[in-house]
Amino acid sequence: MSRSEPRTREDVEQKHTRRAFLSSAGATAAVCVLYTATVGVPPAAAGLGSYNISGKDTVEVEVQMGGPNNELAFTPSTIELTAGRLTKLKLTNPSQLTHYFTALEFADKVYTVLVLAGDPAVEIKGKVQEVALKAGASATWVLVPIKPGTYPLRCSVKGHTEGGMVGSIVVRPAA
Repeated sequence: MSRSEPRTREDVEQKHTRRAFLSSAGATAAVCVLYTATVGVPPAAAGLGSYNISGKDTVEVEVQMGGPNNELAFTPSTIELTAGRLTKLKLTNPSQLTHYFTALEFADKVYTVLVLAGDPAVEIKGKVQEVALKAGASATWVLVPIKPGTYPLRCSVKGHTEGGMVGSIVVRPAA
């Protein structure tokens, strides 16, 4: 078996996901711009402002995890995205509690470009399963949703799901 041949069903799906992502002109341009904008910038010192991820095809979605009075909720509780569209998911935690953005089914159906967190920013690349934010923290998950569908969202901190910290992510087909 040659090195480029997929070995498992998951390898085949990942290969097709990457191919679909890279075949999109907007996504390809975004990756090229991302690479160009970060050459020579130390990863740990690069904030989102260092990345030229913008344009008419980029969508920014703000999600608040918890509330200033320690409410157990995602705001908005339903997050609407479009398949194939570069998305900056801006997560903030204004509460005094740690919260997790846990959407495992969704995480398996997106192409993650990167996650930026902290100040100075820490850059995380590769597959993301969930994002944990401590009190007062924020992060930006730059991604491209691949598969349309409705995916459950919850905070996996003990007692938070049961306390109502749940929601959904709806990925609509591209127009």
